[in-house]
Amino acid sequence: MDIKTVTLVYFSPTGTTKKVLEGIVGTINAQVVRTYDLTKPESETCVFEEIDEGLVILGAPVYGGRIPMEAERRFRRVKGKGVPAVVVVVYGNREYDDALIEMRELAKEQGFKPIAAAAFIGEHSYSTEKSPLSAGRPDAYDINIARDMGKQLARKVAAAVKADTMREVAVPGNLPLKERHEMKRIPPVTDKAVCTKCGACAGSCPTAAITVADTVETKAELCILCSACVKICPVSARTLSTPQVEKARAWLSETCKEPKSPVIFMD
Repeated sequence: MDIKTVTLVYFSPTGTTKKVLEGIVGTINAQVVRTYDLTKPESETCVFEEIDEGLVILGAPVYGGRIPMEAERRFRRVKGKGVPAVVVVVYGNREYDDALIEMRELAKEQGFKPIAAAAFIGEHSYSTEKSPLSAGRPDAYDINIARDMGKQLARKVAAAVKADTMREVAVPGNLPLKERHEMKRIPPVTDKAVCTKCGACAGSCPTAAITVADTVETKAELCILCSACVKICPVSARTLSTPQVEKARAWLSETCKEPKSPVIFMD
């Protein structure tokens, strides 16, 4: 089989998942690369064309050992027609727990055939300059592994007669999935003395939780604690420092110091 078209489908509030997927596809040498970006709120109402050709690479971050509920809901808007797929999760150097098997099962439900999988490391949503958590990941080392995975995928698909002949990838995880651990949604706050009301925070929010007018307001019930608004703010006016987050930061800083490496699953 020749890979003429690759479709990237991702939910990536802080850009780490997107960066990994772009690293993978960069060495596949497909004639056409399409992107279904599920990060923006508009994707909730978009009508996506059914994918019936080429290879699909699906990616999402890991929040508490699962993919975000918002990501799952948006992935269900994308349908496949027996197309081979790669599932990728990106986690903040703790564990990816059941996220990868969740992605595999979701891909199957949506009509794709998962033939490979990977778990990469990305900068944790709670990472700050004072308390760095896998800061700067994925880095050059990670992207080199992603690019090598792309080469392996190209060879794997080229050696297959058709999609039906490729085996489903085996990945670690539990079925049924572990229960979600939901933290109380207390969103980032804005330092009014520093904020320039540029609107970057609102533009980066995957759930349209932020509005910028005379003040910056955040709807707590919509916030998913992804920290996209914190990381994109050009003047560092947004901070996420609730007691529960500070407790998590301290624990992660102490127990997850040793950098982990990406893991690839491919027969």
